[in-house]
Amino acid sequence: MKFDEAKEFIHRKSGFRISFEKREDGVLVSDYFPDGEEPGIPTEEGAWCWASKFANAGKDDGIVNVYVIHADDFVPVDSYNERKLSSYL
Repeated sequence: MKFDEAKEFIHRKSGFRISFEKREDGVLVSDYFPDGEEPGIPTEEGAWCWASKFANAGKDDGIVNVYVIHADDFVPVDSYNERKLSSYL
């Protein structure tokens, strides 16, 4: 692997992503952004800002359970349960 390829790979795995679910035909379908091939959002607070904008924009489209995850392992951040947006059981 070339060094530039390694740097790009590491860059994609750092930062944060937004996890969410969408109600489709009575089922919750999980997804996230940015995509795994794209760089993560650099800061947790920046990711929460994007999560808030996304949750507000997606209310009428069935977007629920919006929260921030780590880009490298997809594990929710420590405060995710208290800060989760558009919660839906």
